[in-house]
Amino acid sequence: MKDDTTYAKTVKHKGRNIVVNEITAYEDYFCAYVSLRDEEPAHKIARQSPTNLPVDVHGGFTYGSDKLPHPESVEGDYWIGWDYAHSFSEDPDLEEVVSDAKTVAEKLGLVTVKQAAREKLSIEPDWYKKGLRQLYK
Repeated sequence: MKDDTTYAKTVKHKGRNIVVNEITAYEDYFCAYVSLRDEEPAHKIARQSPTNLPVDVHGGFTYGSDKLPHPESVEGDYWIGWDYAHSFSEDPDLEEVVSDAKTVAEKLGLVTVKQAAREKLSIEPDWYKKGLRQLYK
């Protein structure tokens, strides 16, 4: 079976590990993953469901697990992730995805349990908003 995943980039930002994979199965797209530590509020929320996190990401969180879909051992207590395989937006390049993931890492550090019940922190990048505006003209 052909391996359709390229492990594009692993970085550390604000004490979190970030992994970006490029998927080439049908169409090329990226998946981004950010680590959460056991002691932080965002981890408790993500364990219930990553979609409950008060942080918006491109297309919404689609992954939450103790294990990272990556062949190398990358430190992280819990991983959340999202993908860029959406027909309604422009395709970002690797550096734009890494930049988005860094923003998510920062926002996750601001999450409180109380905040989870009342608001979402938006991080939708300009290239994504531009694609939506073009779609709904």
